[in-house]
Amino acid sequence: MVVVGLLVGGVGCGSGPSVEAFCAQYEKIDELTAVQIDTSDPDALEGYFTDTEAAFGDLVVAAPDDIKPDTQTLDQAFGDIMAALRAIDFDPAAIDPSIFEIATADEANNRVDSYYSANCAAIE
Repeated sequence: MVVVGLLVGGVGCGSGPSVEAFCAQYEKIDELTAVQIDTSDPDALEGYFTDTEAAFGDLVVAAPDDIKPDTQTLDQAFGDIMAALRAIDFDPAAIDPSIFEIATADEANNRVDSYYSANCAAIE
């Protein structure tokens, strides 16, 4: 087993865009991406990545306007990763590590992390 960590760290509040909803979803993604999965099992990979894809979509919904473009960039980048994984039926042996290297996602991820650090500590 390997710990798979992706892009950021949680959403799915259903309360619409707000700092509070963003913070809660960011934390859900953080928890989700810290989970250990069996990276040799295509079904486990598919479930993990499908759940994570939904969580990034929820982050977009939760994000306030000032950070929403960066959450959309992350969501699109994760969608691109999912398309590549679906194309190989989540076969661990066929995964090209370069699918995880998306420069615009790195930049957006840094801004999302900074936004979380600046805005969410006071909420907890």
